[in-house]
Amino acid sequence: MPSFISSIISRITLRLAVVLAVFFGLMVTSLALIPTQLQSIRADSLTKLEADHKRATEILSVILSEPVWQITPEIAKASSEVVFSDPNVAEINVITLPDKKTFITNSRKASQKGAFRSKSRDILHGEQIIGEVQLIFADDEMNKEIKLNIYRAIFVTAISFLLSVICIYVVLQWRLVRPIKDLIQKSDRLAVGELNEVIAFDRKDEIGHLAVSLEATRQALQRSFKELEIKNQQLLEYSGTLESKV
Repeated sequence: MPSFISSIISRITLRLAVVLAVFFGLMVTSLALIPTQLQSIRADSLTKLEADHKRATEILSVILSEPVWQITPEIAKASSEVVFSDPNVAEINVITLPDKKTFITNSRKASQKGAFRSKSRDILHGEQIIGEVQLIFADDEMNKEIKLNIYRAIFVTAISFLLSVICIYVVLQWRLVRPIKDLIQKSDRLAVGELNEVIAFDRKDEIGHLAVSLEATRQALQRSFKELEIKNQQLLEYSGTLESKV
């Protein structure tokens, strides 16, 4: 098994290695951030729901003051429709005080899954407490919003991930893979004795230094071959002179 893995690793090209490194690097970062992001989405949605719940309860306590005081449940129910139209609302219960009799009830809890959360507030007429309103919110809409925000976050993360991989791949292809392939081709030409092409890269990084080293090698080989040619020519001339003397 280790030899099989080593064989696979040895076949991985530089381009594929770079792509895999970028992919797994971004993947690890994304996976590390997703739990925090999901927790933040849920906390923000819950904070918003709590604020809406509190505000709706306060609004109900104000708009129901006169109908409760005048004992007109029809007007109270019509007035409460402003709040009941909110899809977060599961139930509105209003009782009169101090007799604690039910004044109005408006509910759609049967059509909602919950969980449910409740807030109560006194209904005042002047300084006198004349009733109490209980407003029950369901988590259904919040859960839908959380799910939608999670899908949106995953989509944005996926698009960012893809664009990051593409951008990094393009930059590495331009600045690393392509120059290295060019240097490999030039070194292959050196290996077969093609020494006339100058190796020049206008770069100050490691690849630039490698190109300078290859160019120095090319020049050294070129000088060596020229010196060998001169010596061979001298040997030929010398051997010709010896033959003429003989």
